Amino acid sequence: MSEADRLELLDHAFKFLKTWVAPSGRAPVYFGVVVHKRSFPGRSAVETAYDQLLARFDSYLSRLHRGGDSHRSLVIADDSSYEKLLQQILPKWKEGDGSIKKLHSLVEVPLFVNSEASRLVQAVDFVSWSIYNYYERGHVTYFSQVHDRFDAQDGVQHGLTHLVKGYHKCACAACESRRTYVIGEAPAPWSDIERPLIA
Repeated sequence: MSEADRLELLDHAFKFLKTWVAPSGRAPVYFGVVVHKRSFPGRSAVETAYDQLLARFDSYLSRLHRGGDSHRSLVIADDSSYEKLLQQILPKWKEGDGSIKKLHSLVEVPLFVNSEASRLVQAVDFVSWSIYNYYERGHVTYFSQVHDRFDAQDGVQHGLTHLVKGYHKCACAACESRRTYVIGEAPAPWSDIERPLIA
C-alpha cells in the first residue's frame, strides 16, 4: 500500500470513528488510559491501566443506570501476551480488593479475539493508536477527530485518563480538563517545551 493510500485509509477510518452513530441514535463512547510509569514505581503499568479503564467504564454504566438506562458489560480484548495476567486479576475485578472497587456491570470473563478477525477490535486499535501518537509524539491530527467522544461529565473528561502524579503540571487534554472543568474543542499539538509526562 502506498503512503497516499495509507493516509487516505486513515482519514476515512477516523471520519467514521468521529461521526458514526448507531441505528438507535446512540453514539459510541470511548475510554483510554495513559500511565506515567515513574509515578507508580513497582506497579504493573498494564494492570494499573486495566484497573482504571474498567473502573471508569463501570462508573459510566452506573451513571446511566441512575438515569434509568441500565446495561451490562463484557471485556473483549485482542489476543496478546497479557491474557494470562488479565485472567489472574479477574477475581479482583469481580469482587473488589481495596485497590479497585467491585465491577458491578461485568457479566463474563474477558474474551480474547484476533483483531484481524474483528472490526470492533480494529476500531479500538485506531483509537488507541491516536492516543499513543498524541502522548508519545505530540500528534493531534487523528486524536482530535475522536477527542470529544471520550466519556465526560461536568467538564471533566473521565473517559480519557492520564495517570500521573502532579497532574496539575501536565498540559495534556485529560489533565487540563481535571484542572479546569473545561474540555477544549480540540487539543493543541505539543511543543518542544510542553511535553506530556508519560515516560
